[in-house]
Amino acid sequence: MKNVKTYIPSLLLSILLVFSMLGISGLLVVRSFADSDKLTGLAEENKIVSTIQSELESYFSNKYNETGVPAEVYTAALTDEYIEKIVGLNINAGFERLDSGKFDNLTGRENPELEESISIFFNDYADSIGYVKDDKYEEKLQKTIDSAYSVITDYCDIYKFRMMNSEGILAKASKIYTRLDMIILAVAGATVLLIVLLLLINIKSKLLVKYWVGISALVSGVIGISPCIYLNASRFFDAFVIKQPQIFKSFTGLLYGAVNSFMINQIILAAAGILLIVLFAVISKKIKTS
Repeated sequence: MKNVKTYIPSLLLSILLVFSMLGISGLLVVRSFADSDKLTGLAEENKIVSTIQSELESYFSNKYNETGVPAEVYTAALTDEYIEKIVGLNINAGFERLDSGKFDNLTGRENPELEESISIFFNDYADSIGYVKDDKYEEKLQKTIDSAYSVITDYCDIYKFRMMNSEGILAKASKIYTRLDMIILAVAGATVLLIVLLLLINIKSKLLVKYWVGISALVSGVIGISPCIYLNASRFFDAFVIKQPQIFKSFTGLLYGAVNSFMINQIILAAAGILLIVLFAVISKKIKTS
């Protein structure tokens, strides 16, 4: 290791290897979480449906003085299965936009029970005051149904895909998302190339490759683990100011999940680094004593 001709290039390559290992670890986490099934699973783990139910009940109750429509007219038709379905439709629509550029307007959100409940209320109220069911009546009824769907869809869009789409964020993210696998392969290829270069530089002493790769893995692991410990210990993401509880729970759950996944990757990487360094030390000692 004291040979300057090999030591300095090996040191520089090992530093680059640290960053490539951090990169591939982070990208693998992004790849695992950039998936509709993964986000749907997180929503189930965080019991988002019950939170949405509670928030919708509160919303429609507060709107009673403005609309005159009791909250139960809406909430009676909002089952857990239906809310879960709309959450899933929003997530799938977001990823469809990222993948193909098309954004689904959630044509599958129809709820016959909800429409029937609102229609019955309007019909009974009109009959009670002797109101003629003319075009204005039908227009008001349809407007109320459309408004209900809009509110429900918004509350079930727990990752704010619709907002990000309207703001053009998904269009920009799509350029990266559609190339994510290619980027991962490129970084993985760069990592392999760096290791091969280390091997070529230390061709006369191949054992040193274990040392340099081990050091890089250990340093990468320590660099990656440290901020993860801080973020978890300080509950950093809990400080986010997000008014809607279901949005807050979804985003913080997603971020903490990603942090923990990255930390596990880095722990494995650090452990592999320690193992390589120990192997290097043991084999070197045997060579010296033989």
